[in-house]
Amino acid sequence: MWLCFGPDEQSQTLVLNIYLYQKNQVAIPRGEFKIATISDTWMLPAILLTMRFITISILPIFFFSCNNSKHDKTNDAVTIIDTAKSAMTDTTKREIIEQIDISIKSGFYDKESTFTNVEDYLYEIPFDHDWTKKQIDKAYANRLKEQSMWPVVTDFDKLVQAFDKLNSSGIVALHNAGITKQDGEEDSEEIHEDLLKKRIKTKGFCYYHWQDVERVVDDTHLYIGFGAFNNNNKDALEIGKQVAATLEGSGFKLDWDGTVATRIEITNIKWQKRFGNDNCSYEKAINLLSNQKN
Repeated sequence: MWLCFGPDEQSQTLVLNIYLYQKNQVAIPRGEFKIATISDTWMLPAILLTMRFITISILPIFFFSCNNSKHDKTNDAVTIIDTAKSAMTDTTKREIIEQIDISIKSGFYDKESTFTNVEDYLYEIPFDHDWTKKQIDKAYANRLKEQSMWPVVTDFDKLVQAFDKLNSSGIVALHNAGITKQDGEEDSEEIHEDLLKKRIKTKGFCYYHWQDVERVVDDTHLYIGFGAFNNNNKDALEIGKQVAATLEGSGFKLDWDGTVATRIEITNIKWQKRFGNDNCSYEKAINLLSNQKN
């Protein structure tokens, strides 16, 4: 609205017609449109002073508000972290240590996956992430030292060899197959169906799941589930016998009543699985099944 003004009438180009129009609420004919001079605008100093005061007053408030908003967000994030740290009860710490211990000892999970396991276990319970990661690093390093002192071929390696033989013979044999019995059977069935589409037949299945792993890491007992894909008890029993014979051939002692009603129990396995899953993955099982020796 105000452009510039000077000492003479030509240079005093402050256009106040808008102000005059708003004040008088009348339209100014085009022919009477004029450039207002300083002499016509006794209110100019007041207007300029007012606008400068408003600008000076508002800008600091605006920037302070923006910076304060960022500061509030930072404070919120810090508050969440601090709250999590203060909410770490002894019970929560103990549960975290237990989950780390099981995940690391199982050998199936690296450090990142172990942290995810802790998150999943605690669900919405707040916990100190930094403290937890330090505990994971410590447990992982200690387990690596232990692994360096293990025999070249551990009991887990023998289990892998037994499962490899079963896969090569047409029996789907899966390590750490889900969390429950249902997961193990469903995963086996899915592989069976996928192979059928490629005209590759499988006779049955065997597996152990995560709950079995949780027990065996501090024990010597591992349960092996088995069955036939046609749900025929007679065929399932034959699968069980072949699985049992293969496990015994690998040096394991078994406790099994020889029926389809109970799982096969390995009673003398010392759980020593090194980190990494290449030797016990689903992909490896599928590859062996696809090239099975009849």
